[in-house]
Amino acid sequence: MPMMPGSDSLLEIAARATVLLSVALVLAWLARRRPAGVRHLLWTTTFALLVALPALKLFSPAWEVSLLPAADRSLLVEPPAIVAPASGASTGSISLPAPNPPSLGARPATLPSEAPSSRQVIPFPLFLWGVGCAVSLVTLAVGRARFRRLVRLAHPVRDPVWLRQVDEVRERVGLRGEVRLYLTRRANTPMTGGLWRPAVLLPTSAVNWSLGRRRAVLMHEIIHVRRRDTLRQLLIRAALAVYWFHPLAWLASRLAASAREEACDEEVLACGARASEYAGHLLSVSTAMSPAPSVLSLPLVRHSRSQLERRIVSVLNPRRPRRSATATAVLLTAIGGVGVSAAVIRPVRNALQDNPIVGLAPAEQTLDGKKFGKIQSVRELSDGRVLLSDIGERERYLYVADLRTDEVRSLGRIGFGPGEFLYPGFLYPLGRDSTLFTDQNTHRAFLVVGDSHPETLGAATRLIARLSEPPWGADRFGRVLGVEGFSYPENRLVMSRVEADSSRILLTTGNVLDWEPGSEETIAEVGGQGRFGGSRPVQYGHRYYTSPLATEGQAWLFRDGWVAVAHPDPYRVDWRRPDGAWVRGVPLPFDRVPVTDWQKCVAATGDRNPDACDGPGLAKSVNLPSPDHIPPFVMQWHNRTTPGGIAVQPAPNGMLLIQRTLMADAPGRRYDVIDRTGSLRGTIRLPENQTIVGAGSSSLYVVTKDSADELTLSRHRWPDHYGARQ
Repeated sequence: MPMMPGSDSLLEIAARATVLLSVALVLAWLARRRPAGVRHLLWTTTFALLVALPALKLFSPAWEVSLLPAADRSLLVEPPAIVAPASGASTGSISLPAPNPPSLGARPATLPSEAPSSRQVIPFPLFLWGVGCAVSLVTLAVGRARFRRLVRLAHPVRDPVWLRQVDEVRERVGLRGEVRLYLTRRANTPMTGGLWRPAVLLPTSAVNWSLGRRRAVLMHEIIHVRRRDTLRQLLIRAALAVYWFHPLAWLASRLAASAREEACDEEVLACGARASEYAGHLLSVSTAMSPAPSVLSLPLVRHSRSQLERRIVSVLNPRRPRRSATATAVLLTAIGGVGVSAAVIRPVRNALQDNPIVGLAPAEQTLDGKKFGKIQSVRELSDGRVLLSDIGERERYLYVADLRTDEVRSLGRIGFGPGEFLYPGFLYPLGRDSTLFTDQNTHRAFLVVGDSHPETLGAATRLIARLSEPPWGADRFGRVLGVEGFSYPENRLVMSRVEADSSRILLTTGNVLDWEPGSEETIAEVGGQGRFGGSRPVQYGHRYYTSPLATEGQAWLFRDGWVAVAHPDPYRVDWRRPDGAWVRGVPLPFDRVPVTDWQKCVAATGDRNPDACDGPGLAKSVNLPSPDHIPPFVMQWHNRTTPGGIAVQPAPNGMLLIQRTLMADAPGRRYDVIDRTGSLRGTIRLPENQTIVGAGSSSLYVVTKDSADELTLSRHRWPDHYGARQ
């Protein structure tokens, strides 16, 4: 579903409007001795930019500027997760804990009734803004309807003397179009309105005016028509409908109205009217005024006495300013530059501050009494034990292990029967002791409750087959995140996701227990690895190779429903909240290092030894297309410990780990720690023989390979810099 703007976006637009209006007020003060027409043009441009500000922000390219200091943000902790059934209960479903959890062993668990739906809830600030905007627009429409009603009930002026005077004034001020003239008892001051068919309304008392007053009033109103002031006023009212909550917008509208009337007064005087007589006409018209309903029009005199006094002082001022094309151009350039900058500038935090590179504390417990083949995934249980999948070359097991006692035992059996698997894959926490895991050979899915034997999930198996590869995370409601490729050139033979130029990130609306085909939504589209690859002829067509430095957008679904989407260019992380709103991340620090042949070989072989890059292996890796610069993260072709070899995985406290690209001249593994504002909290650096394979509530699980290729699993405390232990 499309993203719904939230209150954060509304606050951001209000902040940008504040900058624009503040600068406009300063420029208007600096131009206070310039002609009023220049100030009114300044305000017209300002309100046009205000109306265009949301569109400019949405469609124009962003310009990131480091303006904000790094801040210490509060920790983001996962909410209570679903709890698996107690021992002896049905293991075919998942349930929510009650406030005082009763025993669940007596009844099968069910999916939570408050599972997230595809409906989006409008935040209250956004709803309140919408109500105010609607009221303002209704008021605008009512005002326009009232003016049309005044025109409809008024009497057209057919007196030849009046009409001749109207033609003379039109010719004097340079207006080519026609102007309709009416007399009405329902208006006590002259006013002008109408976008396409302008009309001037005069009170019936105007029949008793002198010829001089008629000429002055008609000239003022017809100048409004020539200047298209009705359209400008409509623009201002539209901006006020959007920014009705902003006090500076209302202040600017009043200043714009004063500048508009003073600009017309200046033109009337420039046409030959005597200042003293014209000021007397303004005073005489104002004495006959009385409060009247608001209409969409331009009255000659407003009810504000202070505005009238200001106008009379301006009219009687013998030193009238002259209009300067240079000064006008400077003002418009300044406000235009500020308006566009306010739309496209994106203030970001200085990501280089307070982002240390740290190592992990010494291991709290280790598990080295068992010879593992290749530990692929670790899932921590509520009692401190762990499930781990071991995919050695000869033997493959699913284990439950206790690092405190070195006790290890296997779960399930190898085979094709119910609850049996061939290739234990990745482990996804669904609840406190409920775990989803996949068979990477048969694409089947299983549910493990605590340390019980796996149970085959038919619906989840169909889901895994639909996604064609292991999910990118699961949440506490049993939904999973998947990916599928699209946009394949004709020379692709296998058509796997890795070969796609673009990929869709899919979030299922059904859960692993009752998923049905079609119950998923696309939440993002990202560039695929297939953009960096090549093909060569084989017996049955062409075989496609992807560069080891190929980069793609990657994502992870957390247990609390948040989704992190990592982008390689520019390097940033966006977060999708459970309600569907997005938190756009800031650009993260990233050194653009050019790709060399040695870097290509290191990425292809995983070996820094220059001898490993001699021969055909180097030629194959070097000849593949690659990005110009080393990407921040790539698919982990060697020692995969995440689904599909992606570089992202969850960390404690709701944070995200991104394994950075292995650098040819920088030994060691680096993991960036990203919080839920999309900001970098720091980097964890490990020796190259260590790999993070899982995370608990406050711990990281690391596999260490020694010189004899023996594996040790260890539990390390989550670094204090990134959050206190829970």
